[in-house]
Amino acid sequence: TRLSEDWMRAVWDKDEASLNRLMTDDFVLVSPAGSNKLVRGPEWLRGVRSAGSGACEYSNVHVQSIGNETAIMAAELSCKGDFHGIGMASKSVVSDVWVRRGNGGWRVAARIASTSPRFTGFWMPLLIGAAIPLAAWAWAASRARARERNSLMRSANSF
Repeated sequence: TRLSEDWMRAVWDKDEASLNRLMTDDFVLVSPAGSNKLVRGPEWLRGVRSAGSGACEYSNVHVQSIGNETAIMAAELSCKGDFHGIGMASKSVVSDVWVRRGNGGWRVAARIASTSPRFTGFWMPLLIGAAIPLAAWAWAASRARARERNSLMRSANSF
């Protein structure tokens, strides 16, 4: 659990030395976010470099050892942060596969995540503020089309 917390802290701190120490060379992420593809370590690290600032917190943590060389940590992960000025929050269910490598140190080899990011901060009112005029316009346009259709029907019936 401590290593997982160290790993997430290294993500937000963009501490590549710690990330390289805590991750295997063949690390992969499987996540429904984006294109449902496997994200390999180097690609994931590029995403970390461009990420904003924030913090994550684990809850409902369960660690299961499989022999002396493998452990799986399953938990809920809540993150809040800032990505290029946009407030973001996510709640995820994650399973991390940790393996003991040559020098006896534990490293994360894979993460399987189910994530639901959402906008926070002033972006939500902005999105709602844009939706209200759009809905009003759509309603007015549909009413105008209905009036025009009724007018055409009355004209057709008068012949």
